[in-house]
Amino acid sequence: MDAIASELLEPVPAGKPGQRRIKQHLWPDPDFRDVGVRGDLSEFDGVRTAELTSFPGELEERTFIDVVAEVMGRRMAEDERIVVLGEDVHRLKGGTNGATRGLAEAFPDRVLGTPISENAFAGLAGGIAIEGRYRPVVEFMYADFMWVAADQLFNQIGKARHMFGGSGDVPLVLRTKVAMGTGYGSQHSMDPAGIFATAPAGASPHPPRPSTTSA
Repeated sequence: MDAIASELLEPVPAGKPGQRRIKQHLWPDPDFRDVGVRGDLSEFDGVRTAELTSFPGELEERTFIDVVAEVMGRRMAEDERIVVLGEDVHRLKGGTNGATRGLAEAFPDRVLGTPISENAFAGLAGGIAIEGRYRPVVEFMYADFMWVAADQLFNQIGKARHMFGGSGDVPLVLRTKVAMGTGYGSQHSMDPAGIFATAPAGASPHPPRPSTTSA
């Protein structure tokens, strides 16, 4: 294992003893980032943007999770189709992460606390999205729980548009917390990025306008 790691890693310059980083020549060329991307970003037509250096308004530091909760609240007020499903999302001051803070009080019929049953409520959300009248936002407490719902996420939700010939969208947002390195235990601390990199993307070419961020 040490020999394999030495092929990939190098000491961090001026870093702490034992601190290592991926060798710089192994990082992909940034120009490769758009290779294979089929979208044309038309979903952002008409969206107002600004660069940080030229933004004329006031700036303030905010925690990421507070912004997620506020964006969810604003979007739910604008779009009554959005519903939230997940364990404890309706209590504990915004679930275990705080991403749903204030939503249960503002939208009691659209923030649905679920049993510990990721496969069940992910599948329910997938059916809701395919049916088309609602826009479900699913929260998993930890990324590891995606394996519990793997069939629904990767075989059903992720492939639905392909299975039905692109005849309908599947406007579903999945949000979770990657907690590696935080000491929550072996079933709560994995990073699923590699799994998603090899799984089919089921996103609509025109997803619901603020898909909340997966983190």
